[in-house]
Amino acid sequence: MKRVLIILAVFVGINVSAQEALVGDWMGELTTPQGSIRMVMHVIEADGGIDVTLDSPDQGAYGLETDTAYLADGVFIFEVSQAQLKYTATIAGNEMRGIFKQGPYELDLAFEKSDIPIGKDARPQDPALPFDYESEEITFRNKQSKINLAGTLTYPYGAGPFPVVILISGSGPQDRNSEIFNHRPFLVWSDYLTNKGFAVLRYDERGVGDSGGKFEKATTTNFASDVTSAIDYLKSRGEVIDKKAIGLMGHSEGGIIAPMVANENKDVSFMILLAGPAVPGKEVLLDQSRRMVLASGGSVEDADENNALMATLYDFMAEIDDREALKVAMKEAIAKAAEGESQEDIEAMENALMGQLLEPWMQEFVVYDPRPALEKTTVSTLVLFAEKDIQVSDELNKGPMEEALGKAPVKDFQVLVMPGQNHLFQTCETGMVGEYGSIEETVNEETMKLVLKWLRKHT
Repeated sequence: MKRVLIILAVFVGINVSAQEALVGDWMGELTTPQGSIRMVMHVIEADGGIDVTLDSPDQGAYGLETDTAYLADGVFIFEVSQAQLKYTATIAGNEMRGIFKQGPYELDLAFEKSDIPIGKDARPQDPALPFDYESEEITFRNKQSKINLAGTLTYPYGAGPFPVVILISGSGPQDRNSEIFNHRPFLVWSDYLTNKGFAVLRYDERGVGDSGGKFEKATTTNFASDVTSAIDYLKSRGEVIDKKAIGLMGHSEGGIIAPMVANENKDVSFMILLAGPAVPGKEVLLDQSRRMVLASGGSVEDADENNALMATLYDFMAEIDDREALKVAMKEAIAKAAEGESQEDIEAMENALMGQLLEPWMQEFVVYDPRPALEKTTVSTLVLFAEKDIQVSDELNKGPMEEALGKAPVKDFQVLVMPGQNHLFQTCETGMVGEYGSIEETVNEETMKLVLKWLRKHT
């Protein structure tokens, strides 16, 4: 459930002769309601001009394009019209100060030129070559959707077969490493578990990386069918994979997908759910929104007003089948909530909210209730929540999770809350999304040890 301010990057050519002082790497920090986000701007000489790129390392965003960038009369400007993004700054020596605007939001953003080139730094837990195990680049086919998915299968050296864990990522377009804020948690999990004797399959989601298909058209149900296809592939690898020890480990939305798949597939023998929701998507999103508003300094009144609008929009999504009628109802509700604002700001709010809410994935997620699937669970299950998680809070989800699994045929399940950790299972201070990138730890080591101990007991 990774819903944060999206920072796009820039790649354009501009006049060298007037802008030679821009050449180099510039470091900045954007302060948002969700926390601080580091920004890096690279300016290099190119044929006929200068190329400019903007990275957001904390969000794992590098080298994305814009449509306008220029320097005129000492004012530097770049724009991304599709994202309603504009940056306007003045330059004085090695400093640049300006305003970052995205839709109705305006934030201060200053850059300082760096003497040292700034790159995509590895985190301390990222494994380095050479690996002490086999690592295969593989593809498998989802016959139902007629797409090929690409991933990496790792397994120990020596004679197999080995128990295997399929890693299932959370919401948003995720590559096989589940990269976010310059962290690669699935790479870390894969390396850790493979070094301890397990095979691990991780893969690019459809439409991401080397996988086929279109991400923007997909729903949670479609992603579940991809997991089923991954199981079918692993069953064909009998020389490596123990077909009686195939398990699923899902994070966030992946914690919804795992029970969906396990209930329909007798080849699944265990599940690990990391910060998986146990209530309908509407409740998860409203709880998440309230916690973010309050944690970022907003008032209870602000949180109530925001949630009142969002609850109305979510209810429309559940009640109105006709898409055009849904759009009309949403626009009316947004205009009423934004009464007194400028027409430009109201339209920006409509575009931002409706663009997201009318996506196929969101329309399914808002109304989907994971409890019926959890109540059918038959395989051994470990559930971990994080004490400071503001995206899938233990306060909202732990009780319903225990209640649902308590009704299920399975008797071997455990639900735990990891103290002092956030949604990514990092040791943290606040749990805020903006803090993820500033933490060097990718996954808490004690949490990984706990999962390993449970796996060894159950495989």
